[in-house]
Amino acid sequence: MSTGFLSSLQSDYVITYLRNEVKVWQIGLALLLAWRAWSYWENRLDIPFYGGIWSFSRVLSIIKMNREGAQAFLDTYKQHPMVAVPRVDAWFIMMHPDFVEEINKAPEDVISNDDNILVALQVPYTLRNKIIENPYHKYVIQNQLTKNLVKIFEDIHDEIPRAWENLTDGHEWKRITMLPAALQLIAQTSNRVFVGAPLCRDQRWKSAMTDGTTSIVKLAALISLFPPWARPIVGRILSHPDAKSKEYAPLVAPLVEERLKMDPEDRPDDFISWLLELAPPEDQNALEVTRRLIGMNFAAVHTTSMNLTHAIFWLLARPEYIEPLRAEIAAVTEEMGWTKDALTHMVKLDSFMKESVRITPISSQALSRIVMKPFTFSNGVRIPAGYALGAHMYGTHHDPNIYENPEEFKGDRFLPKTDAVAPGLNYADDEEREASLKRSMYAASKTYLGFSYGKHVCPGRFFASMELKTMVAHLLMEYEIKWPEEVSKGAKHYRPENMWFGGALVPNPTAEILIRKRR
Repeated sequence: MSTGFLSSLQSDYVITYLRNEVKVWQIGLALLLAWRAWSYWENRLDIPFYGGIWSFSRVLSIIKMNREGAQAFLDTYKQHPMVAVPRVDAWFIMMHPDFVEEINKAPEDVISNDDNILVALQVPYTLRNKIIENPYHKYVIQNQLTKNLVKIFEDIHDEIPRAWENLTDGHEWKRITMLPAALQLIAQTSNRVFVGAPLCRDQRWKSAMTDGTTSIVKLAALISLFPPWARPIVGRILSHPDAKSKEYAPLVAPLVEERLKMDPEDRPDDFISWLLELAPPEDQNALEVTRRLIGMNFAAVHTTSMNLTHAIFWLLARPEYIEPLRAEIAAVTEEMGWTKDALTHMVKLDSFMKESVRITPISSQALSRIVMKPFTFSNGVRIPAGYALGAHMYGTHHDPNIYENPEEFKGDRFLPKTDAVAPGLNYADDEEREASLKRSMYAASKTYLGFSYGKHVCPGRFFASMELKTMVAHLLMEYEIKWPEEVSKGAKHYRPENMWFGGALVPNPTAEILIRKRR
């Protein structure tokens, strides 16, 4: 056989092989493109995206939304019943209140609350999965904490004067930066309930519960900037979820060990005892109790301190409400003393606080969820798995079809149209008492979402609203407050501009007030 024949044969084989290889690659590429097209079609979202020319980038859209602030949220609500807005971790679909009940009634394996928390807070790298997998602290809040509010009121009423005194200078005017001060106030008062005195007054513990929880938000936001596939890598590099718990567990250890040595029936009736009662054996230690307390403080301290700051800014911006509120508080406490039940009769105070939450909610959204399986709403819009969604709280609270003159702060907006309380501070009848409870600041509805709504409504709303109203009532009765003259320049309704960070509405963090004891 000649060499030329062999060479020709080899050449033909190579050409045939290469041709077959090209066909394989062509087929593979065609299949990949077909899969991508099918995947795009299957996961398409037929609703508008916020951002205009910037909507290709979630980060750039967030920057744009932060600059536009409230107007961006009002415009999207007015123009679209459903719209995708940027959140640090994902595009978030905000919806009109018409769809709230559908979100609420969807099964957890279809539209999930817990999975949203896992993603939004990057829980595996900030708080650890166990806090979601076995949330027994949540049942403590829903049951023991709420059932013991009468006793708890005595503790917070005792602690609030001490907390305010730490920040003031007697009868001399003192300048304080309100939001950081509110963090300290709420941390000390809330932890009087969570860990008791004197630990609640320990600056190391207060710093852990304020700075530590702030670091959770910052770390979660940083990890969320990376694509989903990179987050486990970045999270493990950047996070040390047990570092704070291990650092501060020794402060809690004596309280935990003391209770563990007792028979369960003999333990004091307090928050740590309630946690230990529900904790599995492997969690009955100081480290795990500290983890739960950090999670509790994360949920309670920052939200309540922002609501408190917003309310104080509204008192200063609308000073005409101060004296009527003082008169109501004085009349009720003279008749009933300082009790939890007395708070329910402070209807003007409750209306003022609810209006503060309505007009300046601390978030633009409520009922935040992650779609686990494709879900079709009643308007025919299909939401693919993987998207985050929820109610458009800011738009709902500012909807003129729901609230008359919604951009106007009306402290008496939620007062009954007739006198709610008969002489002697007794409700006229059971029906009026029930109506009053439905008007209260903790009463959730599809059009008032300050504490969310439905099956995942905030379990601590009764405690939070009690703490807020007691804090403001004490402030009004014991202190005078005003803006620094160079800030307000004599303007009657001056209020510092709020700041937007993504979907969060934050009271101006650098705004200062002047405070002193009443003479």
